[in-house]
Amino acid sequence: MSWVERWKRSRRGECRVCGVALAEERLADCVGRCGGVRISFDSLPVRACPSSHERRYIHPEFGSALTDALFHSSGVPVSRTRTRDRHRCRACGGRLSNPGIGAVHVRGSIEILDLPPFGVELSGPGTCCPGCGQVQIYATRESSDKIAEAMVDAFRSVGLKP
Repeated sequence: MSWVERWKRSRRGECRVCGVALAEERLADCVGRCGGVRISFDSLPVRACPSSHERRYIHPEFGSALTDALFHSSGVPVSRTRTRDRHRCRACGGRLSNPGIGAVHVRGSIEILDLPPFGVELSGPGTCCPGCGQVQIYATRESSDKIAEAMVDAFRSVGLKP
């Protein structure tokens, strides 16, 4: 089969190998690591071939929507950077000091693109808000890059492609 036919099947939402329509599936466990960061997804929605030939994102914009939700929504406690290295608490918006409590383990739920929610667990360098006590991942540029790489590793581990 030519690459053109595989591409046409892909655009129609069909398996590129056998041509069968991809069906929605939930992955029970999808784990990735990079450096000191670990990410795990529970009930991750994907489109999959019933014959297990391939798995693809549930939506074309899934990867970018997931990254945006991790760093800019309240689903998972990850600090926010407002301006020049001023980290803010995800819960109360208070100013955070440098990470001081070492590695933390946080979890939450993410809802994106009108999909049912799915679970996310994240471990990495963290801090505790002095104002409200919220334990959260301290999202420096380096740890944010590691979170993104851990997501790629998680998707690669289950054969998930855009």
